Amino acid sequence: MIVDDLYGSQQYRWFTGIVKEIADNDRVKVRIFGIHKMDDTTDVSDGDLPLAMVVYPTNSSGGGHALAPGKWVVGYFADGDDCQQPVVTGVLKGGSGAGDNSSSSPSGTATPGADGSATDTGTPTTNSSDSPAATASPTDLKGGSNVQKAYNFLYERIQQSGKSGGSIHIQTSALCAALLAESGCNPRSAVMDSNKWPSKGICQWNRERLWKLERLYGETSSQEDRNTKPMNCTLEQQLAYLYDELKGPENRAFNKLLASANPSDATDAMIAFERPGGVWKKQGNVWAADRSHPEYNKRLKGTMDCMSKLKYEAR
Repeated sequence: MIVDDLYGSQQYRWFTGIVKEIADNDRVKVRIFGIHKMDDTTDVSDGDLPLAMVVYPTNSSGGGHALAPGKWVVGYFADGDDCQQPVVTGVLKGGSGAGDNSSSSPSGTATPGADGSATDTGTPTTNSSDSPAATASPTDLKGGSNVQKAYNFLYERIQQSGKSGGSIHIQTSALCAALLAESGCNPRSAVMDSNKWPSKGICQWNRERLWKLERLYGETSSQEDRNTKPMNCTLEQQLAYLYDELKGPENRAFNKLLASANPSDATDAMIAFERPGGVWKKQGNVWAADRSHPEYNKRLKGTMDCMSKLKYEAR
């Protein structure tokens, strides 16, 4: 995570975008130029866009914004180069074109984890200037958003394995919550980590795991590659790679997940898979999730949000 002073450095980033959906009186979903493709919603659907807070003047009663789908807006990212917390500060008059495919009516629904926590459906910075040939091919996954597609894919795989000893719904929800926390479930997510290494894809794969994924789908990558160009592999390909990791080198965490029957145990399993600093630590002679850590509560809430908002949709 970038820890520079955002307001006293060049990390303070502004954006221009188009409102696509209205989540509630205080938040909207914005497709942002340079972050999201305007004419192609294959990789990041309108439903997967990050929730942006709306700034009101100090003399406002805070009764709600007057934004509508199709409006051009400006704002800044509260988290700087992480680009996961957009804040809308104003409206641009006269904006048009750019593949505006916004809905004519508000969705009225927020995505899982949309409370400003680490499990928001925020979208890290990506390079949207790639040529059409570099665009990921569409998949046949069922679902109106990336996270719903991921849920359906992973639910089917766990169900077909016959190895779940608990609740498949809870287990799949914990998996999806982890993807939302990592990347907003955006297959073209690409950011630099704190050690200046690129982390890419829905799981923010890094170094050897990233190079293996890229080579698997025909991309050239090596230890020297430190660019943040998004990967070309599709959401379905990345989900298949994730599931292979769970069955293989990450099977210890996966077995823990398959045995879970409640949100806490499922969240513990995904923390064992992701191993985030602070919340994953050695307790005595055993590595485990620290349930007293503030980040743990965010992860648990993400799992429960997904449980309440996602449901398996058969093909």
